[in-house]
Amino acid sequence: MFDPFQNPYRNLDISLIVSSKSYEDFCRLYNYMILPHKDYSNIELMVKIDKMDNRYYELLDGKSFHYKILCYPPYDKRLSNHIFFNDLCSMSSGKLI
Repeated sequence: MFDPFQNPYRNLDISLIVSSKSYEDFCRLYNYMILPHKDYSNIELMVKIDKMDNRYYELLDGKSFHYKILCYPPYDKRLSNHIFFNDLCSMSSGKLI
């Protein structure tokens, strides 16, 4: 039976949480730590950005892994990171965060 309210990412194993303060830093992480892996089918990338930037979407769209982008204003810079990490964890679908 089809459940229209089911989580579309329910079979994911890993949720990677990334807080990005600049697109350039995110690209460096993406190119050297994420892109070299061959199997993305069980990976979900959770990205927190400070302001809406379509470059993140363009970089991640069309790849074989799943992703979610959360856009928050920076608030108190690093002193508010725990808020973003908690929100990203609550939205994640992986078995391992």
